[in-house]
Amino acid sequence: MNRRFFMRAGLALAVLAPLTAAALAGPKISVENPHARPPMGSGKVAAAFMTLKNDGDEADKLVKAEGDVADRIELHTHIMEKKDGKMIMRMRQVPFMEVPAHGQTVLKPGGLHIMLIGTTRDLKPGDTFELTLVFEKAGKVKITVPVKKISATLMHHKMKMHGMDKK
Repeated sequence: MNRRFFMRAGLALAVLAPLTAAALAGPKISVENPHARPPMGSGKVAAAFMTLKNDGDEADKLVKAEGDVADRIELHTHIMEKKDGKMIMRMRQVPFMEVPAHGQTVLKPGGLHIMLIGTTRDLKPGDTFELTLVFEKAGKVKITVPVKKISATLMHHKMKMHGMDKK
């Protein structure tokens, strides 16, 4: 091999090394405890929850979720609004969910969650479906989401939250 080849190879490594180091220091996203609740009654709306962990040195954002389980999949949160003198919890779509460097973001009932609007099939406890989470920097992360039974406590909370509780 000639000397020029090694000089070019050394130059390529010198240029690529900082890029590789930056990529290693960037977001390192993992997903823990993904699960979904089945639609209530005969509805076609469900929600998915999970913990998004970032073990990297750089914050990231969940910007989208994709899959064939619903006609629309949106990122949502709950907010408190005053209506007729009463505080009411409502869901609102959000453009992204921040995942801090060396931190986590918890998607849970009453907080951040992924809405599955117009589910394309029955979702019963024990079923699973695939979602692809799209992050601004980390890219796509495919996950399998099990459907879990809604607890009686959560059901009562949902009914009370939406004014359906007759107590």
